[in-house]
Amino acid sequence: MQGSPHVEAKNASALALLSVVTADQQTERAFANARRAMDRDVPVVLVGETGTGKELFARALHISGPRSDHPFIAMNCAALPESLIEGELFGYGDGAFTGAKRGGAAGKIESADGGTLFLDEIGDMPLSLQTRLLRILQERAVVRLGESRERPLDVALVCATNQDLRDLVARRLFREDLYYRINGLRVTLPPLRERTNILQLAEYFLSYPDRFERGLVLSEAAKEIVLHHPWPGNLRELDHAMMLAAAFSPRHGGIVEKEHLPEDFATPNGLVDPPSPSPPSVSLGQAAIDLIESTVLAHGGNVAAAARALKVSRSTIYSHWRRTQRCS
Repeated sequence: MQGSPHVEAKNASALALLSVVTADQQTERAFANARRAMDRDVPVVLVGETGTGKELFARALHISGPRSDHPFIAMNCAALPESLIEGELFGYGDGAFTGAKRGGAAGKIESADGGTLFLDEIGDMPLSLQTRLLRILQERAVVRLGESRERPLDVALVCATNQDLRDLVARRLFREDLYYRINGLRVTLPPLRERTNILQLAEYFLSYPDRFERGLVLSEAAKEIVLHHPWPGNLRELDHAMMLAAAFSPRHGGIVEKEHLPEDFATPNGLVDPPSPSPPSVSLGQAAIDLIESTVLAHGGNVAAAARALKVSRSTIYSHWRRTQRCS
C-alpha cells in the first residue's frame, strides 16, 4: 500500500539530502563514522569553515538513524542574547518571569526528547549556560527555569563550531569538562572547493521543495563556472547563488545560463567576464530585494512563509526593506 503524499514527499526529500551529503568521498567517510558513533550514543562535534553545511550534515545523520521519526531540533547558540537563550534552551515554568506563558513552556532541549539536538556555534555559548548544559547531559534530565522538577531526557547530541574549542578551553572561555562531554567524535567537514560533488550540490539547491519549480538544470557554461568558482562562502554561498539563478532563469524545466549566476563569479580561466551591454545588469543587492519582494507577494504578504521559502530569517527580509526605504 502506498503512503500518503506527505510521507512520500518527506521520504524523497530525505533521500535527496542523504545522497547529496554522502556523494563526496570525504564526506561519505565522515558520515559513516558519525553514523556509527551516534548509533552507540556517542556525541558528535562537527568542525570546519563557516558555511560548510554542518546543519545539513546533522539533519542527514538524524534522518538516516533510528530517531528519524522524532524531532530534529536545531539551536544557534550565537543567535540569541544570554537573557533569552536560557529560556529558549531549558524552558521555563509558570510565572518564571514577567511575560512568561501561563503554564510554562518546553525549551529546545526538552522538545528534542527522543530525537536529535543540534547545537550550532557551541563555542559561543555563555559560560553560565555551559554549566547548566553539562548537568543536563550528565543527569539526562532537564529542569525548566523557575522549577525544581527534573524531566527525563533522551537525545542524540550533535554540536558544531568553526572555532578551536581546545583553544577556548585554554583561554577559559569554554568549560573543559563540557568539552570532554560533547567531544565524542570530531568530524571535520571539507570546504566546498575541495569537494567532488559541487554540481550535485548545486542541483540540490536548485530543487529545494517549496522554493522553486522543479526541473531547472545548469547549462554546460554555467557548470564550468560553478566548478571553477573558489566558493569562499562554501555551501551558504552556493545556496544563495542558486537561489538567485533560479529567480532569473526560465521556470518549468528551464536552463540556468551563466548570465543567471551572480555577476562577480569567475569564468573557467579565472577572469571575470566583462559586463554585457545588453540587457542591463542587475546588481546582486537589487536582485535580492526583487526576489524577496516577489516571494512575499507570492505568499500573500506572509513574511514568515516567505522567509521559510527563501530559507532566510524574517529579520533579513525586514532589513532589506529598511535599506530600500532609506535609499528611496
